[in-house]
This record gives sequence, structure tokens and C-alpha cells, in this order.
Amino acid sequence: MDYYESEEFRVILKSYEEAKKHNRNCYLDSDDFLDVVDYYMRDRNFEAALEAAEKGRSMHPDDDALIGMQVSALINMSQFDRATKVLEEMVPDENYDCYYFKAQLAIAERHDYDEADIWFRKWIDWEKEDARKENHGKNFQPRISEAYLHIVASISELTPNTKKRLNPAPHIEKWVEEYEKDCAPLGNYDTDLDIARVCHEEGLEEREQHLYELFLDTNPYLPNGWHYLASLQHLNCHYEEAANSATYALAINPNNDYALYLRAHSYFIIGNYRSALKDFLRYEKIKSSVDNWISIGRCFMLLGMKAEACAYLEKASKSIQNSTRQLDNAPNWVLWSRIVRTYTDGRLYDDALNTVDSALKAHPDETELIIRKADIFLRKGDFAEARYWFDKSLETTTRHSSLMFTIAEMYASVQQYDEAILYAQAVEKIGLELKSLPVYAFLAYIYQRLGDATEFRHYLTLAYREFPESLLEYWSDKLAGVSPKQFFEVLKDLI
Repeated sequence: MDYYESEEFRVILKSYEEAKKHNRNCYLDSDDFLDVVDYYMRDRNFEAALEAAEKGRSMHPDDDALIGMQVSALINMSQFDRATKVLEEMVPDENYDCYYFKAQLAIAERHDYDEADIWFRKWIDWEKEDARKENHGKNFQPRISEAYLHIVASISELTPNTKKRLNPAPHIEKWVEEYEKDCAPLGNYDTDLDIARVCHEEGLEEREQHLYELFLDTNPYLPNGWHYLASLQHLNCHYEEAANSATYALAINPNNDYALYLRAHSYFIIGNYRSALKDFLRYEKIKSSVDNWISIGRCFMLLGMKAEACAYLEKASKSIQNSTRQLDNAPNWVLWSRIVRTYTDGRLYDDALNTVDSALKAHPDETELIIRKADIFLRKGDFAEARYWFDKSLETTTRHSSLMFTIAEMYASVQQYDEAILYAQAVEKIGLELKSLPVYAFLAYIYQRLGDATEFRHYLTLAYREFPESLLEYWSDKLAGVSPKQFFEVLKDLI
């Protein structure tokens, strides 16, 4: 049980709050005051924390821990001048925690991560040495793990929200890398999970995934560990690993419906439609939904079982038509779009057109649905009608560059390369999203397909010089098994 939920702490907190309410002195020892302050700090009630720290110091004026809590509360309240003045009461030779608070001030007041790293380094070196002495060479890992948590949490929580974009993630990752080395093996303490949580909050999903892999190496029965790792792997597009981790989660808890759903989607994305279908059907017995009916229909369609696919897709369509509210976790037009795409992939163009027309009655200006209608005519070979709907889709959005690039890719998929070039070069002329759209890599590919060596080399050179990352990403599947280094060597020869 959490200490702050215990009867012992509730008695202490009640004693403090009753004394405050009636404006009486509260006679608590310094450790009890520290617990009250920490309780408020955890709740991010910094004003209450500061008040408790100051009341504690009125009774225990020289207690360094209470001084530190007072400084921490002031920093979190952006009262930096007061925090600096109080911090001067801490003597480094007597209390090395002052280095920790100097680091916090460097982040919160000056946004100086490099200075903060210097102070954090001084603090944690002292902390490690003190932990070794205190534990006489025995297990001091819990204390050191907690020290690293204090550092990464401080960097994350004290980074101010300003118009100028501040990025604490590289500094956090550096400290997490050190923590991994110093505190191995990982996975035995709650602080490990808290550090992973900070990584998640700062967008360091790959690092978070790596941490969970280490945790589960040490503790394979970590509660919800495999379940959460599978979710991270899926998020990071590591779908085979996600399916494997979800399988472990299901071995531990066969009733873990989220792990089952996650494994089904992972199987689907890697093209294992039979295994995906098996899991989607199993999930259907647990939790029926329109989204799952569509997933089942897509699996059947891609396995060539069109009658079975249509049964589920019709069931989903009727449910959307009869509903006056949003279904599942996606807007209804997204569900319609998935149904239309499934019919289109199965070359059931009449069903696809009937469905998209029903969807457009409810969502007449939805770009995705209009694009889907254009795609149906494109697949049917009715290029004039397709062009009409592509042009109409451009009237419904302000994101013309990304939409035109999508249209170019659709034309390329049916080998209509001249149209693909027209739309891609239109994006090139606009030029606003060239950094995020692999336009040059795409045009190089089209001209390579057309056998135009001059234009191929021209656009390949542009892609190689301007946007090498997008070039590598776009061409990676075309040079399967080639490492990034080998890939660029090949490109040098081509160019």
C-alpha cells in the first residue's frame, strides 16, 4: 500500500490540517513535516507544500531536508529569487543536495540544460558515494534508480511552456542511457517504470520500448509488461515484435482482450491475414463492434473469401446508416472509408460506389470519401470520371500539396505515369511540403519505370542532396535487404 494512503499518514495529515485550520501550532517532528510537504508536492499543490515547509522550518529551522523542500516548492512556483536566497542557507560541504536544486534552477529559470547537467553530475556522484557508504557495499540500486528518476523527472517537469520551442528529450535520453548502465538489471523496482513513463511523456517511445524489453528480461511476469511492450512496439511500427509480445501477454492472461486486438492488427499489417482473422473472430466473441466487423470483412476479402467479407461489410454499413451518433473510437466517415476501400480492393466496384454514395449523403464534403470515389473510377479505368472527383476533392481541403501527392501515388499505382508526374510536379512547384513529402524520390521512381535515365538521375540527385532520409524511406522496399550505407553507395553509382 502507498504510504500516503495509510492510516499512519492520514493521522499525521489530519493533525497538520486541523492545526492550520484553527491557526494553532502543529507539533510534528521534521520527518512528519517532510511527509506532509511531499504529499502536497506529489499533488502539485505547491502553495500548500511551501506553507507546510515554512511551518516545519519554524519548528526545525536548520533541517536541510525542509530547506530543500522549501526551495523545490519555490522553483515550481517560479519564485526564483526567493528560491535562490533560501538555497544560500544550504552549505555544499554539509549538504550536497544544494547541487540538485541549483540544477533545477538552471532549467526552470534559465532554460540552461548544459549548466543543469553539470550540477546534476556533482549531485549524483555524491549520491552514489553516499549510497555505497550507507549500504556497506550491499544493494544500493533502489536509491540510485530513484536519483536518476529525480533527474529525468526534473528536466521534464521544469521545462517551461514558452513560445520558443525547448527540447529536453536529448538530455533526458542521455541520463536514461547512464541509468541503464548503472542500475542493471532493470525491472525490479517501481522507479524503473516511472523512468519509462517520463520517456513516454517526452515522446521517447523507442527508448521506452527498449526499457520495457530490459524490464521483461529481468522480470518476465511484470504485471501488464508484455501487454504494454506490445503496445509500444505497435506504435513504433515493429509489428512482428508486437505480435510476439501480445502472444506472451495472452499466455499470462488469456482474457487480455486488448492484447488480442493488438495482435490481430499486428498480424494484419504484416500480411498474415489468416492469423489476423482468427484473432478478430475470437475478439468478436468478447467485444462486438463495427470497427471489428470491418476488420473481419477486410481479412476475408484479402483471403479471397468475398461472400463472407460482404456479409460483415453489409452488417457494418447498416449499423452506421442506422446510427445517429459516432460509433467506436473513429468518426463514422472513417468507418465508411474503410468499407469502401475493402470493396475496392476486392474489385467489387458497384458495391464500393453504392457505399461511398451513401457515405457522401451524410458527409458530402469529406475529402477522404471523395478521394475514395475517385479511386474506384481509377481502378475501373474510367479516367475522366476519376479526374472529376480528384479535382472535386481538392476543393474540399487547404492541404493541397499532400492531397496532390496522394493523387499522384494513386495514378502511379495503376501505371498512369503521365498523370502521376503532372500532380507530383505541381507539388514540386508549390514547394511548401517538400521536406515532409518524398516528391523527388517518387519522381525518380516514376522516371526509372519509364526508362528516362536523364530525368531519373536528375530527381534522384535532388532527393539525395536535399532529403536523404525521405529518399531512404521511400526506396527501402525497392532495395530490400540493403543497409542504409550500402543503399547510399548504390545511389552514388547511379548518380
